[in-house]
Amino acid sequence: MRIAIVGLPSSGKTTVFKALTGANPASAVEASLVAVRVPDDRVKQLSDFYKPKKTNYASVEFVDLGGAAGLRKDAGELGAKFLSAVRPAQALLHVVDGFSLPESVDEFVAEAIASVDTELVLADLGQVEKRIERLKKEGIKAGPMRMEFEKLEKTQQALEAGTPLRCLPELALDDDLRSFSFLSAKPVLTVINTTEEQSAWSAKGLDEALRNSREGDWGCFIPLCAALEAEIADLEPADARAFLADYGIDEPARERVINLSFDLLGLMSFLTVGEDEVRAWTIPKQARAQDAAGVIHSDIARGFIRAEVLDWKSTLDLGGFDEARKQGKIRLEGKDYLVKDGDVISFRFNV
Repeated sequence: MRIAIVGLPSSGKTTVFKALTGANPASAVEASLVAVRVPDDRVKQLSDFYKPKKTNYASVEFVDLGGAAGLRKDAGELGAKFLSAVRPAQALLHVVDGFSLPESVDEFVAEAIASVDTELVLADLGQVEKRIERLKKEGIKAGPMRMEFEKLEKTQQALEAGTPLRCLPELALDDDLRSFSFLSAKPVLTVINTTEEQSAWSAKGLDEALRNSREGDWGCFIPLCAALEAEIADLEPADARAFLADYGIDEPARERVINLSFDLLGLMSFLTVGEDEVRAWTIPKQARAQDAAGVIHSDIARGFIRAEVLDWKSTLDLGGFDEARKQGKIRLEGKDYLVKDGDVISFRFNV
């Protein structure tokens, strides 16, 4: 999973990147990417039990756009560097300045959301217009080409009205349009970069329509003090939690953002265990067993026979997966089994 950090100049994007990754951007000109492991106590407990050669947590990649950022008020056409860095991301993390004028945070938030959404919408509109023009030149025939053209026309109408596609799930989720990777269709975590005194900021004061465009299934608001969190990122975990407790913060920004990202994107983890490796694998919620197998290797999905399944807690309570198998506690599931968060799975396959 990749999350691209965007925002207007001087909003604190690089400081947020440091708070989330513990790293400074590698370049002030090019985009920087850092993978951060997903905190998961289940992986830790299984690893403590098996003492494997390797332990692999699920991970999230954060991208700081550096000189590719290109977002400013009335930026006009976004640059190719910005688009190439942002389009592969599954979600956006929009940093908003909430510290320059603490008494006007809501006003800053409203203005920043309007500015950034306008640029995302315009970038998508340019992409749609070019594709429609090409389809017209090729001659629109019946079948898939006609269907694509009609869907793009609906998309164009929405974008011309200034509506981000995330507000129109029927277009944002359309399988025929996903290959376009529309920017305004991506879920958005709106991070309000506050002062230490305003870390409990709430979006309740925003206009309802504006709030709805960034909340619910397609977004959420996260207040955090990036300067404070960046300091914490340099500390050892135990010291960091003690430091946070002094400020009344339950968990580091990194954990809050990652957990909210997983929820927002509808993701979860299943686990594989053994003496060689304990590993968490990221899959969509409601994923089938055969699809989960394909995340490990396409050959396992292609030759899928059965999935041996046990929840992670029972795996520990029964003395490990192999011991649970001997006790007849393992379930055999078919390819259409809906994997549950925290399932420990061993796949039977033949290729």
